[in-house]
Amino acid sequence: MPLKRKNQIAAMISFLLYLGIFVASSLPASALPGKVPDIIPHFCAYAILAFFFVQVFDDPLNLKKMASAWVALIVLGFFDEVHQSFVPSRFCSLKDMTVDALGSAFGLLAYRWKEQIKNGI
Repeated sequence: MPLKRKNQIAAMISFLLYLGIFVASSLPASALPGKVPDIIPHFCAYAILAFFFVQVFDDPLNLKKMASAWVALIVLGFFDEVHQSFVPSRFCSLKDMTVDALGSAFGLLAYRWKEQIKNGI
């Protein structure tokens, strides 16, 4: 079944966001700003990604679909961390994977809250 137009837009935004995350994680540590704690960009990037990624699904407020989106985002965070282990001066971090998962959960909840406010629930 083809995606609806709004789902297609959400998919494209999600793809571009993840591509940005992948490119950023391909940079050596020396190319990254050193004054920002590492957890902030991880949390924010995955929160924003989650906010759009869940909209790829039909009925994104369905808890099973939100859980599926969260699992998919955790897997993407895992692959991103494994990818970093091949980049000079970068490494795979369980802390970063955890922050990615927490950011993803926040993004999913933010989307849910936005929709509840919009619908007056």
